[in-house]
Amino acid sequence: ILVLENIYVKRTAQFLILFVPFLLGFFNYPLAILGKDLAFLPGDLGDARFINYILEHGYQYLTGHRDSFYNAPFFYPEQNVIALSDNMLGHLPIYAGFRLLNFSREDALQMWWLVIFVLNYFVSFFCFYKYSKNLFASVLVSYLFTFSIINLVQVNYLQINAKFLMPVVFLYYLQWI
Repeated sequence: ILVLENIYVKRTAQFLILFVPFLLGFFNYPLAILGKDLAFLPGDLGDARFINYILEHGYQYLTGHRDSFYNAPFFYPEQNVIALSDNMLGHLPIYAGFRLLNFSREDALQMWWLVIFVLNYFVSFFCFYKYSKNLFASVLVSYLFTFSIINLVQVNYLQINAKFLMPVVFLYYLQWI
């Protein structure tokens, strides 16, 4: 029984070491920007609204309300205007999932942005831990990767916050070499 209790205490401590920094960063960075009642949208009046438009346009295409994804109705008669900029295709499943759950356009954008931080933290933790086998170092690196001041500077460009696949690329590169 003593061994089981020690394992339980160890697992609980590891869980707290992983989740407490995440919750501190999550409440002090993305949730602080959105407000306690999620009254604000992240980003500036230009780029963030454009990202919201692109994601909503993609959702409208997926649900059959638009005939073409790349032919958005701005810059008419120019064709394939979505191909000229960020098309957000990799992010569309997350956003569309929230829209399918009847979130509004703005709420789905907020939820997509929050999911990006969750993915950044936990995917980077998994990769760093798999490489280093050091819990404390992996938590520290994941925290800095997700919630550092470098990310705060990029808050106006929401698509830049989504970088959760970078640690996966580095992990597989290091395994490859």
